[in-house]
Amino acid sequence: MCCALQFLENISPDKLSLSAEEFDHFMEGHSSHLEEALSNKFASGLLDNINRVKDCEDKVRQLQSYHDKLRDNTEQLQVDITKHKAEVHKSLADMRAKFSSLEEEMAKLLNS
Repeated sequence: MCCALQFLENISPDKLSLSAEEFDHFMEGHSSHLEEALSNKFASGLLDNINRVKDCEDKVRQLQSYHDKLRDNTEQLQVDITKHKAEVHKSLADMRAKFSSLEEEMAKLLNS
């Protein structure tokens, strides 16, 4: 009890790391501005986190859209490559056929 009384007699804003205004406010029995400040800070932090999550969701949607376009373009490129490969093979076959035909004609001319 003596220690509690001595503490109360010697209490000061400096020893509690409070401004004189805050000290007087608490000593008069008013509610804590600190609680209100912490509550506002918590709400503000929570709102910031919610906004960060929304930003991340937007970025994920953008990345998904980019991925979808990239996949579609890749699939189209595969189709185009397959088509081009078939065209090259057909052209080579046509050239071989013409070359064979020319060889046969040359052979006939040489044998005549």
